[in-house]
Amino acid sequence: DVGSHQANCYMVTAPEWEETESVTHGMHEPGRFVPLLGVEWSALTPLGGDRNVYFPGDQAQLRRCSHEFVADLGDIDTDLPHVGDLHAAYRDQDVVIALHVGGRTTNLRWQEPSVERLIEVHSTHATSEWFMLEALERGYKMGVIAGSDGVDGRPGASHPGHMAVRNVRGGLTAFALPELTRDALWTAMRERRCYATTGERILLEFECDGHPYGTEYTAAGPPTNGFRVEGTAPLDTVEVWRDTHKLYDVPLEASDPTPSNAFRIAWRGASAQGNWRQSRMVWDGHLRLDGARITNVSGYAFDTPDEGVDDWTETVVNWRSITAGDWDGVVLELDRSSSSAGRLDFATGPMTFTVPLDDLHERPFVVSATDPSRTVRVQRLPTGLPPASCRGSFVDPDPHPGCNAYWLRVLQHDGAQAWSSPVFATFDGAG
Repeated sequence: DVGSHQANCYMVTAPEWEETESVTHGMHEPGRFVPLLGVEWSALTPLGGDRNVYFPGDQAQLRRCSHEFVADLGDIDTDLPHVGDLHAAYRDQDVVIALHVGGRTTNLRWQEPSVERLIEVHSTHATSEWFMLEALERGYKMGVIAGSDGVDGRPGASHPGHMAVRNVRGGLTAFALPELTRDALWTAMRERRCYATTGERILLEFECDGHPYGTEYTAAGPPTNGFRVEGTAPLDTVEVWRDTHKLYDVPLEASDPTPSNAFRIAWRGASAQGNWRQSRMVWDGHLRLDGARITNVSGYAFDTPDEGVDDWTETVVNWRSITAGDWDGVVLELDRSSSSAGRLDFATGPMTFTVPLDDLHERPFVVSATDPSRTVRVQRLPTGLPPASCRGSFVDPDPHPGCNAYWLRVLQHDGAQAWSSPVFATFDGAG
């Protein structure tokens, strides 16, 4: 495993930084655990916003955004109060910086490509896919990571508990390494050879014309995207994306496609783009069935003990739910004699609608809205789910001239997700 302690810079005293250096050195055990020395540069969002700074060795000069909570002002002249100062100090240096959806979310107005190589898509704050998409819209070439930011001292195992200051389980970043050494890790970070998950150890491979995720190359013709996924649960969707648009849904065959008596009602959304407080969307609500009878109810992808099914009868289900870009939901088992009849009424603060159960025989019912972004998906599940693994390829029939950022998105049946870093394929349009 690998990890880094990322304290807010404006709280770190000189003795604490020396201790961080010492512990980072002491914990270093190649082949077993590789720690990275680092700090979170934590300016306010208008000044640049949170950025995770990583150093390649066991010692580095601490340069804060401010001395806000540091009484000793002896080194205040080393402060970097604006992201422009940060970039000037580290540009073309042997440093890696990750853009972070933290308490003071990174302002994507600024990016320094020589050192800012990674961008976060998930942490205990939220599932922040919007952050990655905005970076792609701006033309930034960045690898995709996930982490904890759980402030609970449990790297790789952070959970939101009773949601006092966080919303979802922390994520993980996987690095493609020939060996577990700091040099190999440092190279992978700089080359964007990584992918992100919502905390599960999903295995993912993705390449274009033989070039693995994170790389840049020039395509001689329409790029061929190759992929392999080994999930930790049955797969729901595997998608190839180009820039900010989905190109291809990988066909996933159910082991038994016969419609079951199980119906999954899943929802996701975020109240705003940003940290745990800004992103939290409350979905407390209920559903009611008319003309059908419920025989069992289970929760889907709830993150905390404060969420879940409150109570249910043969016709009504009540729940508590908070999302922050992630999925929550319920799964209903209906009486066989009524599973294709009747009507489902869904009622929550973010969304209310009605759908006839007959409409779910051929395809899911999906309703979405924006400002803020939210989606509900109602689906009749097959008797046998798709497998937990897949592999294949897809040729983009119409790449646009210039740089095309191809990447893979995975959603499992349990709500877990994974995202590859993009492959950046430049196409001149002549092929």
